[in-house]
Amino acid sequence: MLKIAVCDSDAYICSYIEQLIKNTLGKHYINIEEFSNGTELYNHIKTVCDFDMIFIELFLNGMNGIQTVSHIQKLSKKNHIIFYMSGLVFTMDNISEMIDTHPFAFLKKPIHKTDFIRKFLSAYQELFLSHGFFEFKNHGFIYKIPVSKIIYIEKSGRILNIITEDTTYATYYKIEDACHVLSKISNCFVRIQYSYIINLQYITRYTLSKIYLGDMEFSISKKYRTDLFQSLHKNDT
Repeated sequence: MLKIAVCDSDAYICSYIEQLIKNTLGKHYINIEEFSNGTELYNHIKTVCDFDMIFIELFLNGMNGIQTVSHIQKLSKKNHIIFYMSGLVFTMDNISEMIDTHPFAFLKKPIHKTDFIRKFLSAYQELFLSHGFFEFKNHGFIYKIPVSKIIYIEKSGRILNIITEDTTYATYYKIEDACHVLSKISNCFVRIQYSYIINLQYITRYTLSKIYLGDMEFSISKKYRTDLFQSLHKNDT
């Protein structure tokens, strides 16, 4: 479950950001909570639960966005912080304080949909490459494998072999279902053949017809070639 906080004194902005998130990822596996000020957000994290991602207005009344995040990071540093702000002038001290909080990204008000989605998905990808898990059953046990350790997945009859950095797992799992589940967790997994899903992070080189994961060579099916190369070059702008 992805937990997201949105903090702004303007309820309309909170609702707008929440709707953008749901339109981008869907409503499943997401819990979004809205807060009207920094103190409310801080107290919630301190007493109830932490968040994976925080969208927060920089110029909040009372405890501003920078102060709020500074206090939160004394409790936890795992959050992906995205500040947003109007075009107000701020000082070098403000800039220095912001840098010290190590925010993931900045957005400018009014928040544009395209800019929001691009930065949100980048944060989502990085977050789940670090913390996402692929869950499956095998011999009565439930396994949770970090997606960052999965090199590729191979279909063999009714069995799905999950090859990781450490070992290989076998499970009864449809490759179509694996594609669907992984797409909800990370955008680094692409199907290259009827029987193979690969992790883009492990690609060492490729041609138009072949792809290499270290010393392992795989053929690229024409059916999946377009999706693969679009994924490989999605950031080439």
